[in-house]
Amino acid sequence: MIIGGILAHNEEQRIQRPLKQLLEICETVIVLDDCSKDNTVSVCKDLGATVISKHEGDDFKNGREYALRNQLYWSCASHCRTDDWIIIIDADQYFMNEEHKNLPFLTYKAQLAGADNLNIRLYDMWNDTEYREDEFWNAHLMFYPIASRYNAEKQYQIPSEPIHCGSLPVETNTVKYMTDIRLIHTGWVMSDEKKKIKSEEYKKKDGGKILKDEHYDSICDKEPNLKTLKKGKILISAPVFVDNDWKLEAFKRYLKSLRELDLPDDYEVRRMFCLHNSPDLVDLIDFKEMEQYVAFEDDCEYNCEGETHEWKQKNLQALVQMKNFVVEYAKANGYDYIFWVDADLVLQKQTLTNLLSKEKDIIAECFWTKWKDADEDANPNCWSYDHYTIIKEELEAWKTSGVYEVGGTGACILIKTEVYNRNVHYGNIPRLSMWGEDRHFCVRAICNGRRVWLCTENPPKHLYRKSEL
Repeated sequence: MIIGGILAHNEEQRIQRPLKQLLEICETVIVLDDCSKDNTVSVCKDLGATVISKHEGDDFKNGREYALRNQLYWSCASHCRTDDWIIIIDADQYFMNEEHKNLPFLTYKAQLAGADNLNIRLYDMWNDTEYREDEFWNAHLMFYPIASRYNAEKQYQIPSEPIHCGSLPVETNTVKYMTDIRLIHTGWVMSDEKKKIKSEEYKKKDGGKILKDEHYDSICDKEPNLKTLKKGKILISAPVFVDNDWKLEAFKRYLKSLRELDLPDDYEVRRMFCLHNSPDLVDLIDFKEMEQYVAFEDDCEYNCEGETHEWKQKNLQALVQMKNFVVEYAKANGYDYIFWVDADLVLQKQTLTNLLSKEKDIIAECFWTKWKDADEDANPNCWSYDHYTIIKEELEAWKTSGVYEVGGTGACILIKTEVYNRNVHYGNIPRLSMWGEDRHFCVRAICNGRRVWLCTENPPKHLYRKSEL
């Protein structure tokens, strides 16, 4: 069960959107109104919220924000049993698109993972369409606590700070569950005059205790660095295994090419790497570049030093586990696409935007590789049918720039998240002898009515062996 809470003061114009979102997913939503002079209370009651009205004190204005936060938290907790969840937001915040609808599932997943706290991405909007990103305003690059799991045997307390005390008790911020759900903060969408007043008010309340004066002074910057908030979301991902110097160099070149990709106008692009027995790569992952990682540790070894890469059943099982994890993550966090790019590819800048322009559910970029040293010709990352049967006429066609329907492909492939369902994933199909998780995915997708496409317009460079460097 989820209990929701919203803190409000004169918010009749903004509170309807976040309140309606919480009412969709919460058993009960409590609004704590701090001495509003407008119609905030009646608006909230009409929508179905439980409203607690304060008629005197004006705690937020008078530097007692922590008192309000504690009252709201414990009002929510009074409706909870152990292991219920409490989500608290402000009236000037709302969830992007329909992403709030994923929160019940995410709290369930967080609880299975033993987490006490669920974190999201917070975007500080500076106008109706743009958010701010600089050294002071970058919450969207980190994780922001939005929900906590209640335990009736524990005592919780909001820190007694006059400002920035947080919406949730610090005791719940122990084991965190990270998500890419987007919470939009509109509190800074105001006139320059009001920003100046806010800046001085916050400096006075804080006194340099939590944030420096220059942070508050930045509120009044005349030309802040603004970025357009994008409605869609694309997750670039790959399992990554690096155990020697040349594979490390290949990964660095791969990473550089991802960071230099042309980005689409309508989609926010983040990257998630599944680091498979590769803890040393953590230092290369840059959160400021919208990157994150998940560590997978097991006893798998992967040999790519011989004539060709050697795959064992354990390697494939690990790949299936990692890819299905990413699929579930993307679906739960509201991503529109997953762009799988193997970690030994170097992409051309226009690859992603070009694949998107084809408007296909499943489309890969073609590249050519000599799978064995002794091969006379390079072969593509696609096939006509079966395991790797290629029709001669189709092979010749793929050497010409264009878009073609194929029987299967992988390695550099853009897939709509809606393609994945209970039957379409990377798991092995019983009694089907095809080798490789991409083949099983393509068979599952085609059997579910999807078509698989290949683009041959921007082939990446494949760093398949040391000599390719």
